Amino acid sequence: MLGIFSISGLLILTTSVLMAVFMFFQGKRWLNVMWGTFCISVAFWGLGAFRIGAISEPGQALWWWKFAYAGVIFIPVLFTHFVYIFLGISRRWSIYLFYTLGVFYLLANLFTNFFIRDVRYIFNEFYYLTPTPLYTTFVVFIFLGLVIYTHTLLFRAYMNSRGEEKRRIQYFFLATLLGYLGGSFSFLPVYNFDIYPFLNLTVALYPIIMGYAIIRHRLMDIKIVLTQLFVLVLLAVILFQALVAPLGSQEQLVNVGVLIAIITVGILLVRSVMKEVQQREHIEGLYTELREANEHLKELMNIKTEFLQIASHQLRTPLTSLRGLLEMQATGGFDSLPAEERRKMQQDMFGAANNLNNIVNDLLDAMELEGGKLNFTWEQVDVSKLIQEAVDTLMPSYEKKGLSLAYNKPPALPKVEADEGYLRQVFLNIINNAEKYTEKGGLTITTTLKPGRIEIAFKDTGIGIDPEELPKLFGKFVRGKKSALVHTDGSGLGLFIIKKIVEEHHGSVTLESEGIGKGTTVRVMLPLKQTKNNNHVRP
Repeated sequence: MLGIFSISGLLILTTSVLMAVFMFFQGKRWLNVMWGTFCISVAFWGLGAFRIGAISEPGQALWWWKFAYAGVIFIPVLFTHFVYIFLGISRRWSIYLFYTLGVFYLLANLFTNFFIRDVRYIFNEFYYLTPTPLYTTFVVFIFLGLVIYTHTLLFRAYMNSRGEEKRRIQYFFLATLLGYLGGSFSFLPVYNFDIYPFLNLTVALYPIIMGYAIIRHRLMDIKIVLTQLFVLVLLAVILFQALVAPLGSQEQLVNVGVLIAIITVGILLVRSVMKEVQQREHIEGLYTELREANEHLKELMNIKTEFLQIASHQLRTPLTSLRGLLEMQATGGFDSLPAEERRKMQQDMFGAANNLNNIVNDLLDAMELEGGKLNFTWEQVDVSKLIQEAVDTLMPSYEKKGLSLAYNKPPALPKVEADEGYLRQVFLNIINNAEKYTEKGGLTITTTLKPGRIEIAFKDTGIGIDPEELPKLFGKFVRGKKSALVHTDGSGLGLFIIKKIVEEHHGSVTLESEGIGKGTTVRVMLPLKQTKNNNHVRP
């Protein structure tokens, strides 16, 4: 009669082999192949445990222990490799080291007595191995050490992830922790702790749980669930009958033949169902794309509606003013005016036209930034040179108002990967805004090199901002109450445009002010290099 140790070994063998076969037929993805290989390693342990529990001769028991540990040695190594692949960790040197240690322990196990010396009869049931110092180093540093290490990696990834990825890691973490906790009880009798290793049974569960996590997007379909469960249960029953049948008997041969037939038919059946589901998913994918395109179209329509509403409001004032002045000039109203007053009227006309031009440009820029992807031209940009050019361009406006404009240029800065045209627009807008809302003092610009990025601070002595208004000012058509009184012709789009451009560069922009009358600091952070997976269109 089979004992619990043999039964747990049989269950481990059955679930691991089935999961290995299943994973190999799921596809040639490296993740699937690695998990299938890991399951084969667990299957070695299961087959060894099954045979050990049914053997009454110590020499044979010793041989099967060595056979079982040919799998056990590589269980933590393969699992670590699997976790690296799953989490996208590239540490080749450590993988090479782990596999080298695994081969070392494997050779010591198979060809010497330095790993497993002999066996002893325990629990009046079966022979258990006797450890050696080399065996203990494997248990402590390889098995337990790698188990703790990999679960630490999984736990950190779980804490830093979200959504579907978080649930997937949760499956892995809980399932492997369950399996390893149960498997670790196998070491207790080795060191004379008289506890029966019944928790080996949990090892039979976690290959199934983790395999489910890997292919969960398929198993969520009820047709595939029922088909796979039917095939797996049928295979488990036939495999169990084949293993418990007398060795070499006709019954065992028949069961093996039936097992092979079920595997073949089961694979074809599962593939057929999965193909049907894939076709359905393709149709659902097309539907999703159409729905997203429709949502995007609605969003563009909303932008258009918003543009027309704001345009009618923002453009009416300068257009009315310009129309009135032009009508005056066309009807001869300027003819009787003194030269100085006529010149002032012409300046008002130019100002209204210039204001109209600025508002239209802001509206068009905002629509382009809001409407979708931008065609950025990425190049190595000298930020110091670009800021200096913006300072030189706007210096006359500052001097006209008696304001200072200082750029604390550092001795050397690395170039930034950016779109020079858009970045120039950001600097010009910030410096121009500071001039509009500053009556005394001026603007000081400072650049600082930080790890992987450059920080540019624009600190003015202007009207300042109420701290309660700071979070709102990057929105479209939003202006501070004080600024709206000082500069009535603004579009409320300047900060929105600045923020969008900087964010497209994977940077950040913040506003700082201690309150009304205490000045404002605009702080721009720009990365030195753009990420490879950004959404911009590169030339």
